[in-house]
Amino acid sequence: MSKELLHNAKELINDLRIKKYSAILYQHGGSWDDDEADLLIISEELPSNTERRQVLIYDVSYNYLDIEVIGWTYDEYKKRRKKAEAFIHKILQNAIIIKDDYEIFGKNGRNGVKELAEAEAGANV
Repeated sequence: MSKELLHNAKELINDLRIKKYSAILYQHGGSWDDDEADLLIISEELPSNTERRQVLIYDVSYNYLDIEVIGWTYDEYKKRRKKAEAFIHKILQNAIIIKDDYEIFGKNGRNGVKELAEAEAGANV
């Protein structure tokens, strides 16, 4: 993963103007060789209306073509916790935790996970 990709993920979150969130940057396939990634954001501050949330994410992420964003409200995460935790456990195998206000990612094991400070210190993760 390039520092630019990590920087773009942080800027994208900043552009969403949310303060309390859990976010993880990850790639499928187990390699950071590609300069594209997915970003899972969970926040109570995202619109609860799915259509409005998708419009907001699209409007912001349009400027960051190297990142595909998945946005869930915290209530959505809680409602589908069992399936969500299985998904999160899978993606944690090759991920960077940007922030974890809801303490979601710590519950799912951290094998292969890089913390943000550790990822920022290295050119490639």
